[in-house]
Amino acid sequence: MDKFSDMEMFASIVKHQGLAAAGRDLGLSPASMTARLQALEERYGVKLLNRSTRHVSLTDSGELYYKACLDILDNVNEVENLIQSGVKEVKGALRVFGTKRHW
Repeated sequence: MDKFSDMEMFASIVKHQGLAAAGRDLGLSPASMTARLQALEERYGVKLLNRSTRHVSLTDSGELYYKACLDILDNVNEVENLIQSGVKEVKGALRVFGTKRHW
């Protein structure tokens, strides 16, 4: 899988506090989630999550990676929204002419 998909997967694991719930959200089996998480940890050579059968928690490296994932995913979503909706920002000088009022 690509790095972006791995970031989405990892953020989902943390959000749902488990691989099974995140897998249901992403449409992936628990075995697939486990294999992808292990591959991700092997790629970086660090343990990202402390896992038991009922609980996951972030390691220090996992917390750093999670925060970076959220920032990157948010930035990508923001850019996609801008592109899809078009930049609707007025640019240039604005001159306002008032009317003379006689009292």
